[in-house]
Amino acid sequence: MNLERFDSRDDWLEARRRGVGASEAAVVLGISPFATPLKLYLRKIGVDDFESSPLMQWGTYLQPAIAEAYKDRTEKDLIDFEDTIIWSEKYPWLFASLDYGRAIDLSSSNDFDRVVEVKRVLYWAKDNWGDDGTDEIPTYYYSQVQQQLECSGKQIADVAALIGDCDFRIFTIERDDDYIEELAEAARLFMEQVANEDPPMPDFDHPTTLDLLNGQIEPNEASAIFLDDDALELAVEYSKLSKLKSTTESRLRAIKSRLIFALGDASFASLPRDSGSIKRTIVEKRGFYVEPSSYPKLTIKVED
Repeated sequence: MNLERFDSRDDWLEARRRGVGASEAAVVLGISPFATPLKLYLRKIGVDDFESSPLMQWGTYLQPAIAEAYKDRTEKDLIDFEDTIIWSEKYPWLFASLDYGRAIDLSSSNDFDRVVEVKRVLYWAKDNWGDDGTDEIPTYYYSQVQQQLECSGKQIADVAALIGDCDFRIFTIERDDDYIEELAEAARLFMEQVANEDPPMPDFDHPTTLDLLNGQIEPNEASAIFLDDDALELAVEYSKLSKLKSTTESRLRAIKSRLIFALGDASFASLPRDSGSIKRTIVEKRGFYVEPSSYPKLTIKVED
């Protein structure tokens, strides 16, 4: 087992840039609800930081407690893999940071018979999980576990999940080599993009893309461009949908993401055939009871 230990979190984070981690497998497969390939690409090249959300932080806080529940249920000890990375021998661009291994002999840190992954699940997501004792977990976690099995060389993984406040379930996942092969190929192609500095196209329909583009592309007040008919069609659709109370916010965000991507760093664009324009500005919010802040504003004018 190709295991690497780290003395500092900075070294651990830097090592993560060398490949695709198990928690990133769903991203390169395009099935993650939390991030897109473009977001991950920016992390790998050092433009966007590896961040920890409140949900991730609470998962870390509760991890030891959930691990204790697993030990009580199974009457098995666990080996903690904190501050380590395990690299796949077959696919050297894949790695995993395991939570635990189910110990066979506690005198050896490598002597475990299965991977144990710990999850803290919010109550509203409970329907995404099957019954206790099954293998029915969300697909984005399934990909994570399969990569953990590949990197560790194990055949079985247990996912110990605390759902809500007191619903504890254990799911057992068997290794699927065909799935791992497809996952490894997707990760290889992604790392080629990173090496060639060839960013993936934005997934405009993903709920995180608008915030990502707003954070990465700032308007230049001195720049103006002409857009094509595709942008005109999007601008007309956005203008119409924004007037409908029944419009879904997700579609508006997707269109807005596409238009910001088309604008690039331009702050103004003329639409074809003098049919309208798009202006992008930064609005400063004064602080009274909250801290002052700013946000990007997109002004779209099209002829009805």
